[in-house]
Amino acid sequence: MSAIPASKEIYLNETEVKPNLYASRVLAGIVGVICIVFVLNITGIFTLDYILVFLSLIVSASIFIAMRLLVRNPVMVVKPVTKYIMLAMELLLVLTVTVLLNVHAVLGFVLPVLLATQYRSYKFSRCAILGSCLCCLAAPIFSYLLETWDLIFMTGYIETFCRVSVSPVPAAEGSFLIAVWQITLYWSMPQALTLLAFGIILQSVTKNGIDSVRNHMRVADLSEDLNRQLGSIVSMQEKVLYSMSDIIENRDIETGSHVRRTSEIVRLLTNAMLRDEQSGVTEDFCNSVVKCAPMHDLGKIAIPDTILRKPGKLTREEYEIVKKHPENSAKIIEQALTGIEDERLMKIAKNIALYHHERMDGKGYPCGLCGKDIPLEARIMAIADVYDALVSERCYKAPMDAREAYITIEQSMGTQFDISLNKYFIECREQIESYYFAKKSA
Repeated sequence: MSAIPASKEIYLNETEVKPNLYASRVLAGIVGVICIVFVLNITGIFTLDYILVFLSLIVSASIFIAMRLLVRNPVMVVKPVTKYIMLAMELLLVLTVTVLLNVHAVLGFVLPVLLATQYRSYKFSRCAILGSCLCCLAAPIFSYLLETWDLIFMTGYIETFCRVSVSPVPAAEGSFLIAVWQITLYWSMPQALTLLAFGIILQSVTKNGIDSVRNHMRVADLSEDLNRQLGSIVSMQEKVLYSMSDIIENRDIETGSHVRRTSEIVRLLTNAMLRDEQSGVTEDFCNSVVKCAPMHDLGKIAIPDTILRKPGKLTREEYEIVKKHPENSAKIIEQALTGIEDERLMKIAKNIALYHHERMDGKGYPCGLCGKDIPLEARIMAIADVYDALVSERCYKAPMDAREAYITIEQSMGTQFDISLNKYFIECREQIESYYFAKKSA
């Protein structure tokens, strides 16, 4: 079965699944009553016709088995048609009990109406009321035809108020039609009208519940539409930012590849942190850091080619221009991501871009932050950024080997890098070096 949207699942649970399970319990209770009657009849406490009771038991047992198979099927239990099947089975069972015991029909046929209120459906409620009223009309006539009127006290009621002697066998020609007419007029019709009034009251009472579910569905649908639209906007914004990273790569192959390599190191570091329960990071935070890592050097798009591709050492003035790229990156991210619902994601992206060149000893740029004042995401990015710079070939330097780069990072822990992240760097060292080896071998 295809996946059901969250709002539709709530709706099905409220209007189909729970009521169907409730109906199955009601049906089971009625079947239990018929089984008790069967046992009492065998023991001689009741004096009902054995064949009639046995047939009623067979009918109820068949309905019970069908009902159990129905509600155990996860596909059928959510289908709207199941509630109509449940209603039909309950009406048949209540009719069986009424004819068998000759009890007051209104008391028995209130059950289908009560069941209908559980579904919070005008259409189903009307079907339940109509079906119950028709059974109210038919039950006394069936009871008369099956000769169960004189088995309990209701016979006296009929003879008194209908002014007719009701016997199992009509006394003369024409007495059957007269008896049926009088039973219908003085017995069936009052019950049916009473039940109809009762059902209309119940239906009006449940109107608020029905409207509530429908309003909930409208709100849920609107929420899903807004989430889809927001997701499209965020996706478009992210594609724009990643496209800008590709533009940087086209201008400077080293920088573009650097974006992808550092993102992989960040992923390995955050995965190591996530495995450590004492790190205090969440999966959502780690996913956000990995997602935002490619944006950290967007500001380099504003650096002239003469500086970005210069093979020799930068002058002091040129270096000052380079040092402005974190602030430029943060401005680009803020302008591109303004208005998204997930403000935390934008904050992480800005922190990474703005502070990934800060140092733990306060000698970094552009703000000169130190220690824990530097956001955690920026401290993670700093390790990935410097490591890749060390092991990668640049136009102004040759690459370091993996061991020398590892020693350099280790020696800078506590001064340039957060020493609390050192254990995660050590843990994923082999993975990082394997990644770089595979990249160079490709």
